[in-house]
Amino acid sequence: MAMESAAMTQAQPKWPFPPHFLYRDFLDEADRRALLDWVVANETAFGESRLGYGDQDRSRRGSRSLPLRSAMGPWKGRIRERVAAEMPGLFAKAGLKPFEVSRYELEIVAYQDGDHFRIHRDTVRSGEAGGGRMLTGVYYFHREPKAFTGGALRLFRFGATGSTAGDFVDIAPEQNAFLVFPSWALHEVREVHRQQSDFGGGRFAVNVWLHKAG
Repeated sequence: MAMESAAMTQAQPKWPFPPHFLYRDFLDEADRRALLDWVVANETAFGESRLGYGDQDRSRRGSRSLPLRSAMGPWKGRIRERVAAEMPGLFAKAGLKPFEVSRYELEIVAYQDGDHFRIHRDTVRSGEAGGGRMLTGVYYFHREPKAFTGGALRLFRFGATGSTAGDFVDIAPEQNAFLVFPSWALHEVREVHRQQSDFGGGRFAVNVWLHKAG
């Protein structure tokens, strides 16, 4: 009976992966290049990335980012405009019912050699009851030729608790692509590897979170 029970347990289907979708060629080429140039020119504005409650812990999150409430030049409006242009299809791609967006939250993150973000969800932030975030989007861009390896976003099945084979999918940070998924999905950013140390050759991303009204 014990052997039969074990076999039945192994035969149970796994939980599905969170809905996700990768929009390719998200910005036009001129905008992509201009965004990269703007980021490199503003290197000194980047500070150590923080966790959801505002603390810093490089063992869990190692990267540099523009503070969430800092100016992003013309890019906050441009990217928000581009994201809005994909609605309502954007919600469907992330497996969400359409909702009124009360806030667009954005940050730009730079990943250099050894940088990463361990397993987490995007729904917990200080001062936001219930999290507030519903949809997560990540826009990827980098210099050509690409000067880093690694940095995939690892998305875990619902119900998964660790990096067991078959319980995750790795999504590469493709040039000029925008990835969307529900903010409560468990995920991580895999470690980035680089030979050079120049800031402009890193893995860059614009994180976008859509908040639901009420």
